[in-house]
Amino acid sequence: GDLVAAIPMGALVAVMFAVSFGTFDWRSLRGLRTMPVSETLVMLITVGVVLYSHDLAMGVLSGVVASAILFMRKVEKLLTIREIRDGDSLLFEVHGQFFFGSVEQFREKLRVSEPVEQVTIDLRHAHVWDASAVAALDAVVLRLRARGVHVELRGLNEPSSSLIDNLATFDRPELRRAAGH
Repeated sequence: GDLVAAIPMGALVAVMFAVSFGTFDWRSLRGLRTMPVSETLVMLITVGVVLYSHDLAMGVLSGVVASAILFMRKVEKLLTIREIRDGDSLLFEVHGQFFFGSVEQFREKLRVSEPVEQVTIDLRHAHVWDASAVAALDAVVLRLRARGVHVELRGLNEPSSSLIDNLATFDRPELRRAAGH
């Protein structure tokens, strides 16, 4: 602390400016037109926050948050659900990443308005990531069962199955009563 205090402020500013100038990848500015929009946006947000706040940590944090949000928006579109009708049965083949960002899409696609006896939800090509996805699955299964529909889940991978076993209430009436459902 005492050693840094003895260094003139102008010298410290010059060193920090030189380090910043030398560290920044100036070639990245040329690639702004060819880089994906999301990457360009993350870079501009990070640099903008650093310049505005004079705080590198805030800039990095804002860049990480922006990157996570943009990634989530991209991945949420990767959930696809195909409906196959066979008489009084419906099969929903779920493909992709099932997490909080794709919950609404899942609920919308699994709104069954016509009468059916059997609904099978095939999750062989999907991965359930979080409690929001389990809650959406819970809601769909309970809604269909309340209408007298037999619901079967099929093809869960081990991590998804473990998460559903720990959090889902559709096969555990004691948990639904405790939660007031």
